[in-house]
Amino acid sequence: MISADQVVNILGCPVHRMDLQSVTVRMVEMIESGGPHHVALVAVHTIMNARKHRDLLALYGRASLALPDGVSVLMASRLLGKPIRGRVAGTDLLLSFARIAAAKGYTFYLMGSHPRQVAESLARENPRLKIVGTFEPPYCDELSENVNSSIIKEINRANPDVLWVGLGAPKQDRWIAENLGALRVHIAVGIGAAFDFCSGRLRRAPVWMQRLSLEWFFRFLMEPKRLFRRYIVEAALFLPLVAIERLLRRTLAAGGRRAERSDGER
Repeated sequence: MISADQVVNILGCPVHRMDLQSVTVRMVEMIESGGPHHVALVAVHTIMNARKHRDLLALYGRASLALPDGVSVLMASRLLGKPIRGRVAGTDLLLSFARIAAAKGYTFYLMGSHPRQVAESLARENPRLKIVGTFEPPYCDELSENVNSSIIKEINRANPDVLWVGLGAPKQDRWIAENLGALRVHIAVGIGAAFDFCSGRLRRAPVWMQRLSLEWFFRFLMEPKRLFRRYIVEAALFLPLVAIERLLRRTLAAGGRRAERSDGER
């Protein structure tokens, strides 16, 4: 079980205070104890989107893990007094857990963009890794009932330990939440653009930029039109909103302490 102290609420969205290493340990525990579990990655764009769609806030609240993806999320956690040790990028999580799965015999199923290329890339790095199936769904806002039913049947026939879903947020998380009860998997993970990086379709930032927390800037340079709103507009609003939330929390806490003193004096 995850305690309340291990979660930080950022603009209404719960985020688990876990780094990559602790997440992989927790995922092993999930597989060994059974499932199904929903693991989501929470970035600035995710939180800002969830503020406008209350169903998303509820969805991330129900997830077994809602993980911090992005340096701004880490900064927000520090501002709110519950610092998170490190970010959990989808690509890092997939690559890291692939090594663990290869050693322990866990099975993967890949659903998203160019999954066969992703499978080939993972297999080159981890020859013992068992990938029991791949599926590239049609590009659309919402899958038809027939297509969705056939996807679930295909996944269940493969019976994977971990289902990796790369459809972009929040589409991937909505799909997992809506279908988790019908899936025979231990864990379903929404990992965003990780498939694009692992397949080679997109270049990932150099390691030195990742270490300097500049991966977002590299991605913006690669896709400026698509990512302008996410990395410039939303990012500019995010931390000021968090600072306001911090001030409101401190004001409410101070008011509560004054009320307690007043009651004690009576």
